[in-house]
Formats: sequence, structure tokens, C-alpha cells
Amino acid sequence: MSRQQIIAPFSLALVLALGLMVLSVTGCSESSQPETTQQAPAKPLSLEQKDYLVKFVSAGSELLQSLVDCNTQLTKATNQFLEQVQSDNQTTLSEQLLSCTELHQSTHLLHGFSEETQAKMEALHRQLDAPVTLPGYLDATEDYPNSGIIQDLSLKLSQASIREQHRYTSEEEVSLGYSVVAYLLAQPPQQFEPALYWQDTESAPPIEDHPQNRRRLYLTLVIANLKEDSKALLTLWRKQRLPDNWQQTLKWRDLQIQAMKETLANNLSNSIALKALQSWYQQGLIPGVVAATEQNLPQDPKALLNILDSGAASSATTEIEATGSAQQRLSP
Repeated sequence: MSRQQIIAPFSLALVLALGLMVLSVTGCSESSQPETTQQAPAKPLSLEQKDYLVKFVSAGSELLQSLVDCNTQLTKATNQFLEQVQSDNQTTLSEQLLSCTELHQSTHLLHGFSEETQAKMEALHRQLDAPVTLPGYLDATEDYPNSGIIQDLSLKLSQASIREQHRYTSEEEVSLGYSVVAYLLAQPPQQFEPALYWQDTESAPPIEDHPQNRRRLYLTLVIANLKEDSKALLTLWRKQRLPDNWQQTLKWRDLQIQAMKETLANNLSNSIALKALQSWYQQGLIPGVVAATEQNLPQDPKALLNILDSGAASSATTEIEATGSAQQRLSP
């Protein structure tokens, strides 16, 4: 038997073996590929559901417009106080400030339709009412008589400059908001009297840099920024884009109900927040909750919290359903 006759069978066997290996590997590779599933198309909103969302935006706009109007009155009260620095005018200004503060707290009831809108709303909220935890950042204190924005003559006061100073290097460095106004008004009215001259005239800076004059200016600038920021919040809410489909709306509904619950729970004594929710409840605008009648409208905020809990429970596993009535809602 020749060498070629001996090698030939082995060559044929080797070729067959390699072919089987290739087929095996190819089969494993094909079987290991994940199956592709087509995602169901998003369900569009009905005209009734879109109508509900438009009505909710309108209701929220009314609340935010009230905040803008309140800040307009706050500006007038501030001007009156600075024109006639008297304790009665200071009391009137403080009362107006309290009304605006409670109104702003109630606007947390609203949650933007998208994450982007909500993030912008939260940024404005942080400018409107960040708590004052570092008084020396604003004005002189007993331990630091030369500290604070008001005492720092190197800082030219303007609406833009005090915005830049807001949380400049840390969260505690607050220069804007209702809390800043409240801190300033806690001082005696004499601190806001216009200064006409320096007691020590030698090497004195310009009279507008006198702490009392800077305090007066700073107060007006903070109030002006409050008015601007409340208008920006209203515009942002009005012009936000509605959800494109029911899946997006359900996601918003969960967040919206949670915002209502948290705001009410944190502000049980806030009559403005309670009245806003009662009005929305009667209009059928609370997501997932049937409209209330005059007879079953809760007057106790804790009872209203239970109603909101029922809406949150219904939203977890249900789709949007149009009622077909004049009061549209996102129903269970």
C-alpha cells in the first residue's frame, strides 16, 4: 500500500471533523443570540385626556399667578416702608411677606410634566425660599460686625450681583428669597432709615455705601428678584410641553400625586395649599380621584391626605381612562 493510499482516509476524516466543528460553533452562536422583541407603540392620548391636562395646567397657572400678584403687593409694601420707615409699615410688610411665603409653599403642589421642566422649577424654588442658616453672610452680627454682603463695600449691589452671591461657594451662602427678607425685617426699623452723612467724615466712602443705605437697597433688590423668579416659574409652567402619550402621563401622574401628598403633609397649617387642593378635588383635577361634591369635600387636611393616598394607590397599576364628562380626570 502506497503512502498516498494510507494518508487519504485520514485526510478525509479530518476534513469531515473540521466541518462538524464549524457547524457546531455556528449553531451555538446563532442559538445564543437574544431574541428581539418589538416594543408596543405608545398609546396616544384621547382628546378628553388632553383636555384634562390643559385644565390642570390652567389650574396650576392660577395658583402661580396668585404668587406673582402677591409679590407685586410685596413690592408696594416695601416701597411704602422705605418711604416712611415706621413700625406700622414694617408690620404691614411682614404680614404681606408671610402671605407670599405661604403661597410659594403651596406651589410645591405642582410637578412638571417632564424631568427637565421639574428640574428648572426646583431651581427657581431654591432661589425663592432657601433658608437663611448663615446670617453673617448677609449682614453684620454681634460677633462679626463687619461681615456680610451689606457691609462688604467691595461688592456693588445689583440684582445680578446678589444672584451671583447666592450659594456662591456653599449651600449655606443664601442671598435670595423670602427668608432673606424675613431676616432683614427682623431688625428694628431704625436700621432702614436713610443715612444722609457719616458720623466720621474723615476718609469716608460715598454716602450710598453707608450700611443703612446699602440695607435699603439690598431689600429692594431681593424683592425685585422675587418678583422676577415668580414670573419665571409661572411662564415655565404655562409653556411646558404636554405628555405625548399615556405612558408618559402615567409616569407624571405618580409624581404629581406624590408632590401633592408631600406638600400637604409638610404644610398642614397652610390654608392656601388646602384650599387649592379642595378646589382641584371639586373640579376633578386630582389625578386618579373622582371629583368631590360639596357634601363629601374634606375640610381636614389629614382627611384630604387619605384621599390623595387613594389616588396614589390607583395609579400604580392602571391606565388612563377618559370619563367623557365635563370634569375630565386621570381615572383608575
